[in-house]
Amino acid sequence: MDAALILQTVTSPSRAFGRISGEHLYQAAGVLAVSSVIGMLPALPLASVSLPAEYQDSLGQVGLPSDAASLAWYAITSIASGLISAALFYAGGALLGGSRDWRRVVAVMLHVNVPVAVVSLLLAGPAFLMASEFDSADFGSLEAAGPEEAAEQLGPLLGYLTLVLTIVLGAVVWLTVVSIKAVKSAHGFGTAKSFGLVVLVGIATVLALYPLG
Repeated sequence: MDAALILQTVTSPSRAFGRISGEHLYQAAGVLAVSSVIGMLPALPLASVSLPAEYQDSLGQVGLPSDAASLAWYAITSIASGLISAALFYAGGALLGGSRDWRRVVAVMLHVNVPVAVVSLLLAGPAFLMASEFDSADFGSLEAAGPEEAAEQLGPLLGYLTLVLTIVLGAVVWLTVVSIKAVKSAHGFGTAKSFGLVVLVGIATVLALYPLG
């Protein structure tokens, strides 16, 4: 396990991806597994917090884990997503004239999960703070409260939610840039072509995982 290389995927992704070879494939698989486990941290509070039945059901309807079983399924689908997208990055890139060294391409693309894990860690703090607010909220009185009283009760929760959304928006931009750099290194494409492949693979991965819920 090359810890320096893993850290460099966050601090200097282009250099890190350039150092990755097919020999790093097993390390990349480990990165995906660890990242999927870390990815459960922001979702863990939602699975453990005590919510009224109607709110608990709504979590499942939007794809968020609401119990231990759905939390485990969340990790499994994260691993599946990583494997499917890496395979699509190889196949799609090869069809577009990119590298046919599947071991290196897959190794590079799976290392993108290191920044993904960093984002999960950043989200974990606000998520646990939100869970504590959920636990202390009186949903029964909230429904009967006036606008000012409801706003006062929900103030801290809305603040944490705003922080989460800000992190998510920043993460989308950052991870897109990192993914483009990974494709450029793996296939030797230009920025525009790499961006196009990132978008296509993202859409295809979502469609492939749709039957899994």
